[in-house]
Amino acid sequence: MTKSTKIVAALGVAAGIGVAALPFGAFAATYNPQPYEVTDQSADVQLQLTIAEGVGIAVDNGQATDPDEDTDKHHALIAASLNPNAAGTATGIVTIGTNSASGMKLVVNDKDTDTNLVGANSIGNIPTSATVAAGTSAWGISGGALSSTTAMVASDAASPLTVYTGNQAEEIDQTMTYSFSTAPDQAAGVYTDVITYTVSVND
Repeated sequence: MTKSTKIVAALGVAAGIGVAALPFGAFAATYNPQPYEVTDQSADVQLQLTIAEGVGIAVDNGQATDPDEDTDKHHALIAASLNPNAAGTATGIVTIGTNSASGMKLVVNDKDTDTNLVGANSIGNIPTSATVAAGTSAWGISGGALSSTTAMVASDAASPLTVYTGNQAEEIDQTMTYSFSTAPDQAAGVYTDVITYTVSVND
């Protein structure tokens, strides 16, 4: 029972006690219904339910091997392996949805101010770039409104990268592509970075 419903119920009990203690004449003087009619009478009650606007997001690497797939839809591991002097890609899925008639916007940026893929044990870094090709040390992102490989932006950038903009209530899957390339002398090891997708209701 909601708080407002409890208040109404309490008033109903108090009114019932009051009526039982009053003589009929006093009751007639205080109770003033609409005049009785021979024909059927009706009254309308308007029901109003307000639903708050909301958005949702989930990420998946699109593979059954995702270690977080069944436990955390807000984290996914996108993993790739390359030889030196090579290029390759990996893909992931970002699922977004909203019940807002004004639609939603999906953006992405680096989780911190360092946009490099940082090598473990100080083996070096792989910088983000719009040019990702074998023979160069680079990584970038594409998908949705990012129609070609794009360099990632830092968390303190003036604007994040816009991936998708909608104008209606909907739920969609957005496939994202992550491109990587290595230099001929690329040091062996693991390089990592974390990026953050954010979905919001349009103003």
